[in-house]
Amino acid sequence: MLVAAPCFAASMSSQSPIRVGFIGLSSTGWSATAHAPSILKTGKYQITAVSTTSSESASRSSLVQKNAQDSTVEVNAYHGDVSQIWNDSKVDLVGIAIKASGHCEALRPVLQYKKDVFVEWPVGVTLEETREMLNWAKQASVRSVVGLEGKYSPVFQKVKHLLSTNEIGRIVSTTMLHNLPLENYSRGPIVKERNERAMLLGQGSTLLDVPCGHSLSVFCDVLGYFSSLHANAAIMYPTYQLVNEDLEPVGPPKQANCYDHIAVNGTLSSGVLASLVWNAGEKNVKGRKSFEWVIEGEEGSIRMESQLAAGAFISAIDPELYLNGEKIDVEGTGGFVVNYQGLWNDFANRDGQYPTLEDAFKIKQILNAIETSARERREINVTE
Repeated sequence: MLVAAPCFAASMSSQSPIRVGFIGLSSTGWSATAHAPSILKTGKYQITAVSTTSSESASRSSLVQKNAQDSTVEVNAYHGDVSQIWNDSKVDLVGIAIKASGHCEALRPVLQYKKDVFVEWPVGVTLEETREMLNWAKQASVRSVVGLEGKYSPVFQKVKHLLSTNEIGRIVSTTMLHNLPLENYSRGPIVKERNERAMLLGQGSTLLDVPCGHSLSVFCDVLGYFSSLHANAAIMYPTYQLVNEDLEPVGPPKQANCYDHIAVNGTLSSGVLASLVWNAGEKNVKGRKSFEWVIEGEEGSIRMESQLAAGAFISAIDPELYLNGEKIDVEGTGGFVVNYQGLWNDFANRDGQYPTLEDAFKIKQILNAIETSARERREINVTE
């Protein structure tokens, strides 16, 4: 068995910390679980302000973040108008971690206040919104960073190293499979009430918007971008049943209007042939892998796989890694907190590898090409 050392590590900075104000950082939820712990673990940031939808939630969040830091750090609490947090003199970087439908309006003040910005994926709902936010950041001459943290998984960093050292020779093809099981209750025939947004078009949370986007960002970071693709997509479960946390039905079944199965075949700019599939809604049965990615070379093969229920979410769950059938134990893995820590470290160090609004726009172009190809049933040339 081979053991791979971690490819990055956090280090304390001798420079003044970057002061962050987070729009959408409540005392609970994704931002509190993923963003706040990872950004503070780097030792290079302070959270100095939060902005939520109510004074009560802002006060609770402020207290939580104050208790998580040095007692001398003040955390200002705002609610309502996001321009308040942009205007805070103790904020250097504004983080936007709210629903995708609110990303544009939350970022718009960058034109006036000209502060660096973090935007959670999917960076708006549509390609046009992402383009607009990118243009605003360029006009304001600020740095941007985007929540595409999957590339920082030590597993995918190790894969990039194996490819760069020619371990499997010239790459000729690749296949990537995702199975999002029924038991996630987020996409498919049974959906928990709190997850219904993932079943609604125009919210930026569908299978195509989020899981596909995150996986494609990792895929393209490792192997490069598509030059052309052809996609097929289907709604295999025409209705879905909302349930509560006890899995009891809530109301009658509803009509599904977004894809739950997507298949993409294409050619990368390097000439490599690629096939990617996303399935949602099947039962999590023994032997069914939630994720498998194979990279075939002339002289060998790399395989990554997971059988965990959430294994298809590769930005958050580290898969197992195999080189020519032999398992490689990769040190330093830790899921989304570790991955985000790598992202925040790179941004603080001004390392050019962190994902930006430019990168988000490229991924959105691919997603747009997939949607267009599936709808019009034709091959699409993808602009890098």
